Amino acid sequence: LQAELSGEADARLETIRKLLLSEQRKLRSVVDANRPVPTAIRVPLIPALRPHADDLSRQWACSVEIQGSDRADVSPLFLHQFVHIVRESVANAVRHGRAKRVVVDVGGDVDQCRVEIKDDGSGLPAGQGRFNMDDVKARRLMPLSVWDRIKDMGGHLQVDSSDRGVTLRITLPRI
Repeated sequence: LQAELSGEADARLETIRKLLLSEQRKLRSVVDANRPVPTAIRVPLIPALRPHADDLSRQWACSVEIQGSDRADVSPLFLHQFVHIVRESVANAVRHGRAKRVVVDVGGDVDQCRVEIKDDGSGLPAGQGRFNMDDVKARRLMPLSVWDRIKDMGGHLQVDSSDRGVTLRITLPRI
């Protein structure tokens, strides 16, 4: 029995070690993102999101999938803000909606990025329905940090909630 418990503890410690290393990388990316960067530098959005999805899957013990047809590049600043929107959305889906799966579907064109973040959780406590950006803020349907990021980026948000989960539809201008 002690050998089994020791094995479980070792496995959990290894998971924690990996998460700490991941957080260290993220902290480094925040530092790097806050350095002055020429605006000519661009990164492909979907490939840049995949490592974050892997980290979120491990952290929250749920499936986080990145998919879509978006092939346009974004600035490091856009990527930084976008990653935070995804991280906070996944955390909310798991914490409050008990989601087991979150799909981030990224599309758009050269001027706009359209993303749909869909979870299989229990929906919003406020109930079922469709909510626009003003509704979200007035009714505090989600943390204001997500709302603020989207607004600060010049974007739009629509939230659909049902007993089968929540879908965030976000449109952001590319910067």
